[in-house]
Amino acid sequence: MVKILNMRVSTKLKVIKITDENGEEIITFKKSIALPTRSRYSIINANNENIGTIEKMRYNFGLVDLPQIDISVNNNEIRIKRDMKEFKEFYEIMGSDFSIVGNLFGPHFIINKNEKAVASVTIEKEEIGRSYLADIIDKSNEEQVICILFALSWIM
Repeated sequence: MVKILNMRVSTKLKVIKITDENGEEIITFKKSIALPTRSRYSIINANNENIGTIEKMRYNFGLVDLPQIDISVNNNEIRIKRDMKEFKEFYEIMGSDFSIVGNLFGPHFIINKNEKAVASVTIEKEEIGRSYLADIIDKSNEEQVICILFALSWIM
């Protein structure tokens, strides 16, 4: 199990470490220099190797903030964005055949790759917001799943 804490508070930090249930470090997000309209983190694996970047771009539609997050990790390009249609907000995930099944605001959802479950995610509501508790079924996609959860907590 991996727990992703609420990033609305944590993204002000320059370094965010993600660990497993045994306290072993899986991924570190290190803030890096970006344009003023963007925020960027380098993604560092447990072997201290840079395996990609995650970047949030701002886009405002009137008074509504519709950010987009681009993830580039282990040769996978994933985009998560919040958009509006008929004055209703929705979230979209594109690239590398990842998809989300279930309600992002509900107590539970599944992350799929090629329509096969790779992670089961439970949302825990805490004083500071939401945290994600992920049971990663397919360890070959562990880093991508953690980056998707980081992006979801950053965008919501």
